[in-house]
Amino acid sequence: MNRREYLTRMAASAAGLAIGAACKSGSEQQARQAVTPIPTPITKPETPRTWSKRWSDPFPKYPPEQTIKLIFYGLASLSPGKNGSKANCEVGFHSSGDENHRHELSIYAFDNAQLGGCIPRYDSTNPKEQIALVDLRVDHPEAKVDEVSFYQPGNVQRRSDLSDDRDFRWIIDFESDYLYRNFPGSAHPDKLPKVPHIYKPAFTVPSGLFYTLRKTASTFELKTPDHIYRSELGNVADVLGANVYVKQGTGLSLFVNARAHRVQAPGEIYFINTCTKPSAGDHCDADPSSSDKKVRGDFYLHYKGFELEGKPEYELFLLQGGTQSAIVDVVCAPERLGPHITLTDESPCATVGYGGGI
Repeated sequence: MNRREYLTRMAASAAGLAIGAACKSGSEQQARQAVTPIPTPITKPETPRTWSKRWSDPFPKYPPEQTIKLIFYGLASLSPGKNGSKANCEVGFHSSGDENHRHELSIYAFDNAQLGGCIPRYDSTNPKEQIALVDLRVDHPEAKVDEVSFYQPGNVQRRSDLSDDRDFRWIIDFESDYLYRNFPGSAHPDKLPKVPHIYKPAFTVPSGLFYTLRKTASTFELKTPDHIYRSELGNVADVLGANVYVKQGTGLSLFVNARAHRVQAPGEIYFINTCTKPSAGDHCDADPSSSDKKVRGDFYLHYKGFELEGKPEYELFLLQGGTQSAIVDVVCAPERLGPHITLTDESPCATVGYGGGI
């Protein structure tokens, strides 16, 4: 072997070693990346649960003289139930806050609820009353609505199919397919085990039609902390309503702490459970862009109301912000339903549902 051949072979060997080292370095880098793979999002089925009793007919048109409107705003829960063969609905108000948020229920009742009217019948803030017990008794419900129904027109496969602004299914329902119903590996595939005394006081609405009074202009999604599971909600119900239809000339009795307050049709009763700061008593602040769920709003407090049983917690995230929509069909005290409070359309203090029942 002459000197030229020797130098040529040595150069080829060195080049081979360099290429091998480069390949080895790339393999090691790939191996390190493989240790922490990027999670693949899993989108849950998005079918909203159909609540019973379903009202799929056109929205009824009873005259104001036969209508008392119940209005629910703030952190609360709704669950369908039954009294014998009659459907009803249990309403509970969240009262288990933390160092960031606390909630205090206020109730305002009016009759003669028409423009130029609105006679106050009860105001829990004047003088201030701590509400421990609530009850509702309807004297003479209209025959077709003598039990509770939920306005759910048309068949939908996902929340994005909802088109009627009054559709009850705009509510966030923890026991719908897009959240925890039939969650993989769940010991209770249809219902979530509830934690008692989180939503209190609670009372039963014996008759009426539940529907969405206002939905957000903003859109939202739910994601688990690891971002593996996600559900796109779109708009969500911000204010829920229930029209109690009665025979003309009658009304209902609202009991607060066992004391009766008479409300004749046309009437409005507001149940408002919004958030205040524990230290100052001012309305809670909210930053919908924050990465901290406790700063974005108070939605996370609903998780105190049921057992997860190993299932992950979904956090509420803003997708696209919007201007808070005007509320319609409310006469006596619409200013109590925002936007004067700090929590806005982009961080709703919303009532949720448990469609599997009480």
